[in-house]
Amino acid sequence: MRAQIVIPVLASISILVLSLVIADMPNTYAHDTIDQNALQASYDGAIDITKGAPDTGQTFKPQSTNIVAVDIDVSDSKASGTSSPVDVTVRILDGGTLASRELGSVTKSVTLGGTFAAPQTEHFDFHFAPEIKVIPGNTYTITVETANSPEDLKWLCRGGNPYPDGENISSGVVATCDQGFATYSGVGLQDNVIICHVLQKTGEEITITVGAAAVASHLAHGDTLGACE
Repeated sequence: MRAQIVIPVLASISILVLSLVIADMPNTYAHDTIDQNALQASYDGAIDITKGAPDTGQTFKPQSTNIVAVDIDVSDSKASGTSSPVDVTVRILDGGTLASRELGSVTKSVTLGGTFAAPQTEHFDFHFAPEIKVIPGNTYTITVETANSPEDLKWLCRGGNPYPDGENISSGVVATCDQGFATYSGVGLQDNVIICHVLQKTGEEITITVGAAAVASHLAHGDTLGACE
């Protein structure tokens, strides 16, 4: 693992510019069914998520109808050894801003081990119970925060737009890298989705429900998500 220096960007946000080669970290992790995947084999940046840091989030567009788990890749600045336990909270927001309504959250205590040289980098998963219902194709936001971090904890990211269906937002400002995350769907993958269906012959709009797998084809023919008005 090779590390460079901290470079301040976007005025109030510090992004740690890294060159992280994580040989032991695959870019997918099995829970249920992976939906959105922005986990990377290596990262070149990170955004501070310690207590008191500017709020940060990553927008995304699910293709399934629920979220049962979220994975994130994080790093801290501890030189060596095992960090103190840290309470990390992952939230799902209903929209593309940090002010969007919260749909659900999970808090767990995590510890970064001494496997890696400084900065240490590890992967953590967060399971939602009950599942979070979402609409395929809509924009949602993942936020990550800590309440008691004694170290400089960061959410890893990579520049170059590796995740084209979303972007990093930090206190309302779009940052320059996509965060390392993945979302998973579970048994709700085949749940029905409400569609406003346009009858081809008459142009009349009617409200129907379809399986999640059929949503994309309906939208391609001019139908829209949600009930007809």
